[in-house]
Amino acid sequence: MKARCVGLVASTASEKTAQSVVRYMGESKGMHIPCISPIASHFRHTLLSSDEMTISSGPVPDMNAAALVIFTSGTTGPPKGAVQRRSYISGNGEADAAYYRITDKDTVLHVLPVHHASGVGLTFLPFLAAGACIEFRCGSFDTAWTWERWRRGGLTFFSGVPTIYMRMMRYYEENISHQAPEIRDQYVAGARQIRAMLCGTSALPGPVQEFWHNIRSKPILTRYGATEFGAVIKTELDSDGTPQNSVGCVAEAVSLKLTEEGQILVKCPYMFSK
Repeated sequence: MKARCVGLVASTASEKTAQSVVRYMGESKGMHIPCISPIASHFRHTLLSSDEMTISSGPVPDMNAAALVIFTSGTTGPPKGAVQRRSYISGNGEADAAYYRITDKDTVLHVLPVHHASGVGLTFLPFLAAGACIEFRCGSFDTAWTWERWRRGGLTFFSGVPTIYMRMMRYYEENISHQAPEIRDQYVAGARQIRAMLCGTSALPGPVQEFWHNIRSKPILTRYGATEFGAVIKTELDSDGTPQNSVGCVAEAVSLKLTEEGQILVKCPYMFSK
């Protein structure tokens, strides 16, 4: 089925332009489409009474039903498929968007695989929920390209894993730090423009965190979580006072318990279904 134009909606300011388009389509294309303008005149000025309302009879999605399968990293055994509920898609994304104060004015550079928990759960869904811009980088990760993209500016968020931040640090030390101050400062300024850099999947080494803190005058925001339930411990945007090498505080609506064997038991609203 092909899409077709069934009408043209225009505001008062663009009414003349819309009428011109309608005439052009009728005369040159033989298409006769209505022009709804000004659109404000078609709005109701009074509230609907209860007997005028119709409630949709369409099915309501089961928020506990399966929506997404993400495979674990296989740290302690073969990778396993974790089935995420619909509530993970909406609720977890909205919760992280609120936690990191993501808005439709933000732009995140997405360099992580979207079939991994961090790539979809943190760097995609929260920004999608907030209406932010998600800028993808195709192909494998490239340190030189990423530094050049930071240098151009326009980014407010970046999310990576420890190996990415280590490679970016090594590239800076080997290729940028020895350049003329005016060139080096452009790269540093690009990195500092990013409001928040996020990191997860494994522990961020102390020297790497220290390097980025010196570059940006703020730490990389670390977190702790798992494919089965998302990030349950997070570092806040305003991380002043957060202990060194800490992964932050327990997230809202999350219950944690440390067993005598050293295991962390987690209970949260976004647990995998099976």
